[in-house]
Amino acid sequence: MGMYGLVVKNLSAPLRLRVKDIPLYALMLAVVVIVYGMQSYNIGFENGHHGWPSAHGLAIFSHVEPETRFVGHAQAFLRDDGRLLYDYFDRYPLFFGVFMRGFFTITDDLPTEIMIFRHVMNTIFLLTMFAAYRLVRLFTENALLAFGITVTAFSSFYFTYYKDQIHYDQPALLGMLWLLVAIGRFKLGRGPRWQVYAVAIAAVAMGRGYASLFVLAVWFAVDAITVLAGRGDPVGRPDSIPQRILEVFRLDAFRVAVLASVWASVLLGYNVYAEIALTGEPLDETSIYNSARRRLPFSGDDVLAGLNISEPEETVPPAENEYAFNGVGGFVLIQLQRVVLWFAPLQLGGEMGWRFKPYEDPLEFNIIRMAAAVALLAMAIGFAARQAPLRRQIALVTAFGGLAWVLFMINLSAKHIYVTMYSAGLTLVVWMALLLWTERSQWLVRGVVIVGMALFALSNWQARQTLNAESATLDTYTLDFDRVHEQMGSGDGVVYLAYGYYRPWCIINNNQCYVLGYYLSDYLLTEDYAASDYVLSPRPYHIAPQFTDAGESLNLLTPVRTDNVITYFMDRAQSQPRTAPSDAAPMFRFGEHITLQSWEFVGNINAQPCETVGIESWWLADDTPDANFNMQVVMVDENGGAVTEANSPLALVPTQLWEVGRFTFDQRPLTVPCDTPPGEYPLIMGVYDPNSLVPQPATDGDGNDVGNQVYLTTVFVQ
Repeated sequence: MGMYGLVVKNLSAPLRLRVKDIPLYALMLAVVVIVYGMQSYNIGFENGHHGWPSAHGLAIFSHVEPETRFVGHAQAFLRDDGRLLYDYFDRYPLFFGVFMRGFFTITDDLPTEIMIFRHVMNTIFLLTMFAAYRLVRLFTENALLAFGITVTAFSSFYFTYYKDQIHYDQPALLGMLWLLVAIGRFKLGRGPRWQVYAVAIAAVAMGRGYASLFVLAVWFAVDAITVLAGRGDPVGRPDSIPQRILEVFRLDAFRVAVLASVWASVLLGYNVYAEIALTGEPLDETSIYNSARRRLPFSGDDVLAGLNISEPEETVPPAENEYAFNGVGGFVLIQLQRVVLWFAPLQLGGEMGWRFKPYEDPLEFNIIRMAAAVALLAMAIGFAARQAPLRRQIALVTAFGGLAWVLFMINLSAKHIYVTMYSAGLTLVVWMALLLWTERSQWLVRGVVIVGMALFALSNWQARQTLNAESATLDTYTLDFDRVHEQMGSGDGVVYLAYGYYRPWCIINNNQCYVLGYYLSDYLLTEDYAASDYVLSPRPYHIAPQFTDAGESLNLLTPVRTDNVITYFMDRAQSQPRTAPSDAAPMFRFGEHITLQSWEFVGNINAQPCETVGIESWWLADDTPDANFNMQVVMVDENGGAVTEANSPLALVPTQLWEVGRFTFDQRPLTVPCDTPPGEYPLIMGVYDPNSLVPQPATDGDGNDVGNQVYLTTVFVQ
């Protein structure tokens, strides 16, 4: 043939392969475009199990520093005794945290930063899909069909909803699926032994990679049963039971499992060491140790304590409660139903509440969903039974490796629906059972691909719309903090969390408060005002002390950024004095016990559109009010319609907690809408009960009834 002919042959063979596979490459590119192109544009942190794990993950990544030995923590609090309280330390191998920390160097712009991290998770999701595709290819020679099965399996709404969640489970799932690929290739003689060992080491170190230990455990169990039953390769098969037992411990599955377990212990031990070295706490008081006690099923005084899914901070009511399904029964029920959710395309499996909290909410026994769950498990087992011995073993490990982790982590997976993503292997096996028969016809294969792509695109669209709707009001927190960072720059100090009595201490509208660890990663947090340098508040001002006597002063803090709308950051070094009136004669009385002692207009009475003005007022209670009242100041037009208003709880302390006979202060900024036409706009004030919406009757200083609204002044818009 000659040298020229050999070169032509070697070049043309891969060229023909690429040309043949162009449709497959184009489809894979389309998946990439769908994932990135239909990415939700939200920059806030949603309620429930997408927002708070993302905020938690970012908080930990933001604290991965050489000073912490590259083991991050969510938040750091300055306690009253001057010691630091960390809540809480990273429990997972440091490699992923270090990797994610590197992306903080790209930009200081918070919205851009969040989108970068979301796209990192999208990339992990795409790599996970590719691993799933390679796994399905072990069961079919038809590449297009393997692709169609993969996109169909990943068209579940829950897959696409959680794909950009910034947390540890997605990389763990990625490692788990690549581990399954390595195991399958090795068992079928397509991959070397060392590859399984290498991938197992990598998988355990990826995010919550300890989950991969359960894949190895199921692999070992399947291979051990095969050897003990004498059903392996007859060449060199041990005949006696003792020989078979010895052979079990020579299995690659056993050796890899031991190696990976030792490696996982080393990684976890390093994290514990880093926490102890930084905090000086004993082992049994570290956050990692206590997290394990809460999460592991054998935690507590006995096994039943864990299996009842109880945690130290929760109270389990008496056994005679009204619900039929709780504890283990409720856990099994809800996990079976969640498997259906993660199997079904779009949301055809229905919706499920985010959390299962035993003894708190009744569980719905959905007979259709339960029957579907049993059918899915039966299909997976039936599919494995129909395979040749080696593929049967691979199918069983794929279907039940991740599910074993979900069942084991009962205290975690019961309350966290996103943990069900580890059942992806079961989902793949079931879809193979349903669709592999179509490989007999290329037209059927093309139909699977077309339908799968359509479902996948629609699922991504649904997830995008859902996330954007959930975060519509929450993006403002990120924008507020971004403006604070722009104003303050990077620095350090102690931030007092002045969240008042009306909100959870975390202020952010989220069921966890880790978001502050991310937003304020350069600062320590505290609930001790005297120890703070800055104040973070849901209100556009802060006062200290909150009550004062006539003629005495307090310090008024105002935001460093006046254009924030929800979250306000204040520098204590820039406080302004305000003096309570010496004359105690009331101007107006609202209800029976609350009086307005004095008020002052702040800003330009001849205001421009878009300009901010306001009212500062002093209040007094001569007895404890019978409710916690709100106050509103409204700028009205000539027809009495509201042009703009400031409506929130009166002062910073609930009125039922006011100190009788002592003054408290209230500040109400009002922004004149930018489209306000020139004219005269009266300012009126009212006090009302926010629960009943009943306004409080008002009287003037002479005791005359003036209705339930009082006139203050008129703003002249120029």
